[in-house]
Amino acid sequence: MRWYEQAGTPRVKASGVWNAADRSYTLTLAQSTPATPGQHVKLPLVIPVALGLIGADGRDLPLRLEGEKVVLRPYAPGDGERFFAALEEDRTDLDRWMAWPASQHRTADEAESYVRNMAGKWLTRDALIMGIFSKDEQTLYGGTGFHGFDWKVPSLEIGWFLRKSARGQGIATQAIRLCCELAFEHIGANRVWGTIDVLNEASWRAAERAGFTREAHLRSECRDHHGVVRDTFVYAMLAREWVAG
Repeated sequence: MRWYEQAGTPRVKASGVWNAADRSYTLTLAQSTPATPGQHVKLPLVIPVALGLIGADGRDLPLRLEGEKVVLRPYAPGDGERFFAALEEDRTDLDRWMAWPASQHRTADEAESYVRNMAGKWLTRDALIMGIFSKDEQTLYGGTGFHGFDWKVPSLEIGWFLRKSARGQGIATQAIRLCCELAFEHIGANRVWGTIDVLNEASWRAAERAGFTREAHLRSECRDHHGVVRDTFVYAMLAREWVAG
């Protein structure tokens, strides 16, 4: 261990570059240790580093949001098994509304790779995706978060999914409200919005219970992964509505 073999305290210099075009942040760390008597050449030392996110107001963004029934937090290494179990419960049901459950994350290893990728994207703000966990965090009910951003507004696009056994209990509504807390109270968003298939009544009713307003009915707006042309609802909540609520 070099910490015990060489004298002096290392000095760490940090510099960062934000690339607005691809929404990536590059953090560069450099260390140096001043020469001491008898040791003019210093070797680099292993130094642990912790990372976090800071909101528009300069405060730390919470990495854990707790409600009455659920806990929301970013995915972390080791969550892949829980994520895989949530999908395996009924992929056919999830496939009605989303293309990826039927074709992606088909093994526990693939699911683990996904949650690790999402954990990295949380740090770069490329995506703010969280798991919806039981209060003891042993069961993953689903996922939610923000996957589309317009930082000039700021406006965040929200999405969510729930495993079949977690539905009908108010879990989606609570998760949506916790996401809005993150968006409006910590990130400083002015608008949170999302699109929902017109036939997905459970999802758009959850949005309405969370306080969202239906802004549009887009007729024949998209062709889904089964080749069927579908209508879409647009739902949104504004910062002033969150405060009022």
